[in-house]
Amino acid sequence: MPRNPQWAAYLYVSDVDTLATEYRKRDVDILCGPEDALYGCREIDIRNPDGHIICFGQDLNEGPEGPGL
Repeated sequence: MPRNPQWAAYLYVSDVDTLATEYRKRDVDILCGPEDALYGCREIDIRNPDGHIICFGQDLNEGPEGPGL
């Protein structure tokens, strides 16, 4: 089960820590993270200017089918 059922979107990225660093420089509203989730992804949650919560996740155990599979 996702950490936050209120996510408007979940987007896979290749390096969530670098993304978080860039977002901090740009004063993006980071709600939590980066942190590792029980299901094998490293994630950050942000709130966009419209108030929607978006999660960016990096698959830590990516298989041959791609992230999240």
